[in-house]
Amino acid sequence: MLQPIIDHRQSNTPRRNRPWLVVLVLGALLMLLFFLAFSRYGASPIALLIVLCGFAALGIAGLLALVLGIVRTNGQDGAPGWADRFLDEDGDGLLFTDGKGHVVYANGAYGALTGAREPSTLRLPDRVFGTEAQAADTLYKLLRKVAAGEAGDAEVRLSRGAGGEAEPRWYHLGARPVALAPEGARRGRSVGQKGEHAPRTADYGIAWRVRDITEERVRQEQVFQDLQQAVDYLDHAPAGFFSSDRDGLIDYMN
Repeated sequence: MLQPIIDHRQSNTPRRNRPWLVVLVLGALLMLLFFLAFSRYGASPIALLIVLCGFAALGIAGLLALVLGIVRTNGQDGAPGWADRFLDEDGDGLLFTDGKGHVVYANGAYGALTGAREPSTLRLPDRVFGTEAQAADTLYKLLRKVAAGEAGDAEVRLSRGAGGEAEPRWYHLGARPVALAPEGARRGRSVGQKGEHAPRTADYGIAWRVRDITEERVRQEQVFQDLQQAVDYLDHAPAGFFSSDRDGLIDYMN
């Protein structure tokens, strides 16, 4: 299983609910309170009041922790869910950036495709696939489309593979904007004649999907070459060949 090379999403630190520990702590506190209140060795009423105030402060702190999200009450044990495993094990390179262009998540496949073995060597798609003029132009058009709030995809060719390969490689790039702020909190700027609003980059991140399609391209080129050879044979054949459609219109004649 490939591990993500960068994962700055919500912390994946294992969290395990221990209800028995909560019951044990509450039981110990109640026993202490009972001892202070009814034992002949118990503390004075002032000390008892101080202890009760301490319990009240702990309760208020616990409520604040719940409201702020510091303490969670769900049953998650911190183990990666099926969605996390889907992203981590996807064969395509996946990379998510925030509104400032910082990498939030990059799976292992993206690292393998781009030759990054550790977070410090990870490069954004514009740095990886924008190194050659034709690919840079294609990538620029894709980013313009994403900046307008639309999903897009493109194919680029690099004379050297993004992962360090010496031979040319073809890649399919997919990108789409991902909302980072609630709908009511998003701000936009007016574009077009209909007063539509394009998303601000601070409100949207970008989800990238990268796939190496070199083998598919090689197969297509091989089929095209075979077809071209067949056409060349017909063009130079000593016998006459022609083809027509069902209406008798000639499509080809050597």
